[in-house]
Amino acid sequence: MKRFSCFVAVLLVLLVLPGRAWAAELPEVKYLTMEQQQEIVRQLKVVGIGGLPHVPAYNPAKLQVACPLPLYVYTEAGFKQDGQFWPLLFEGQPVFFVFDYDNSCTVNATIYDWLLQAGAAVDKPFALVWDRKNAYFYDGANWLLLCTFAHQRPDYAVLDMSQPLDTSALALTDLRPVQSLADAYFERWPGEEPVAVYLAGEERATGSLIKGRTFLPLRDVCKLFDVPVEYDEATRQITLHKRQDVYTLRLNDCQVSCNGQQLSPMDTPPQERDGVTYLPMRYLGELLQLSVQWDEAARRVDLQPDEIPS
Repeated sequence: MKRFSCFVAVLLVLLVLPGRAWAAELPEVKYLTMEQQQEIVRQLKVVGIGGLPHVPAYNPAKLQVACPLPLYVYTEAGFKQDGQFWPLLFEGQPVFFVFDYDNSCTVNATIYDWLLQAGAAVDKPFALVWDRKNAYFYDGANWLLLCTFAHQRPDYAVLDMSQPLDTSALALTDLRPVQSLADAYFERWPGEEPVAVYLAGEERATGSLIKGRTFLPLRDVCKLFDVPVEYDEATRQITLHKRQDVYTLRLNDCQVSCNGQQLSPMDTPPQERDGVTYLPMRYLGELLQLSVQWDEAARRVDLQPDEIPS
């Protein structure tokens, strides 16, 4: 019995420890912030769809961000990481790379040509390495020369393939997608879903479902019902003229007044997204005296005023 218990204990160790070692080797998945994604989209829009001769036509909204790849350099002391970059994939293939320096993201298409040279090697984990004068593709067994730089980099050493190389510091990474640029391209924020706003059976505006709350674009909805809206940039004050009443609100402030008298505060203040001011659906309906119907399945809001404007 004691021998059997020892055998089970050893077996468990053999089963568990390799799993732990394997898990420890997995690279930590990192993500670009929404601001970084939007900066990348801005640069891509400048380039244009298929704007570069060596990049095929693509839909920028379908680009995916892959796991960040470490950039390695070879020095007298051996290999060391010196920054990272993010591959942008379209239909699983890299079309752009984003260099990340101090949270400043710059789109680059040069490495796309290099990976074309590498051919089928892109289908497995690899590392990119710079030495004093060259860039290399390393797949764990073989080295492929990608390019020779016009200017040498004196801080780096020269890779001598005829000598044994200690490559233990090189972590190979594959082109595994972890993010989509669709939200940044369409200027949607995390957790946000578009909501169709209907008036008299016709779609007239677009709102947003944010963390379970429905928000409507203030100016667009007011325009549907001929409610003038004024905005003071200096004070961030919003003024609505509804018949004989004057309502005042402020961005990021729950306080609301009507003709100078304070009303019950909102539980969520007006929010600005990309220059558009949004108010919670129910509160805006009460403010403009509208009947508001929410269709959860269709992600649709139906507005029914007392009198439908022509």
